[in-house]
Amino acid sequence: MTVRVVSADRRLTISHFNKAHKGRLAAALARAPREPASVRSVIRVAAAAGIRLEPAGERALELITE
Repeated sequence: MTVRVVSADRRLTISHFNKAHKGRLAAALARAPREPASVRSVIRVAAAAGIRLEPAGERALELITE
């Protein structure tokens, strides 16, 4: 599964804080009671942690930043 960090307003790729945002997502996934088995379950775990993810393909996600 791939995750691309993008800005909410223009959907431009974020490069400077990319690792920080993905680190927050990784921490949320590590704290999940079960390993997410699908894109939808990853999105649910992220949402519970206040992280906005949207599907961007069969095995791809976009992490939306403000």
